[in-house]
Amino acid sequence: MIGYNVFVILMKTILQIPGCIFMNEIQVHACWLVQLFGIFCIQKFTPSQEIKGDCEVPVEQVGLAWDAVCFMFLILQKRLFSGHYFFHMIDEAKAMAILASRGAELIEELSQKQIQEQQETERRILEKIKYKMDRIKASQKRIHGSGHKEPSSHQREDPQAPLAHDSSASIFDC
Repeated sequence: MIGYNVFVILMKTILQIPGCIFMNEIQVHACWLVQLFGIFCIQKFTPSQEIKGDCEVPVEQVGLAWDAVCFMFLILQKRLFSGHYFFHMIDEAKAMAILASRGAELIEELSQKQIQEQQETERRILEKIKYKMDRIKASQKRIHGSGHKEPSSHQREDPQAPLAHDSSASIFDC
């Protein structure tokens, strides 16, 4: 970009030479060239010459002020973006992204480890419960004998609960 900007400034400066020396001839024979390249003689200290005919170029497009502003802005950008501090900030941002990613991986690994430990603990507890249930069943079988049969349902055939008495109903009647 800087090279292009320098090229534009240089070309505008070089086109001032034919603009100041041969302006009348160029306007008559090559008006399209004057309009295309913005050829005009910039005279800051003497009154500018008048353009003859239909060959007009806006004076704002001829000056080098905006080109100089663009050039200064490009130089400033180059200075900022190629400085040591800018590269340090880029490296710091990359390092933070890598560390954040690694931290997320470590947290995920820790979470997976905790889940596995919890599942293992639950599995051991379940095995203990099954073992104790088997022992209780064996103990019940010994106590009741071989004729004891496991009930198919745990629902009582009595419609009345074993602890329900008529006296409890009388408390609420008062």
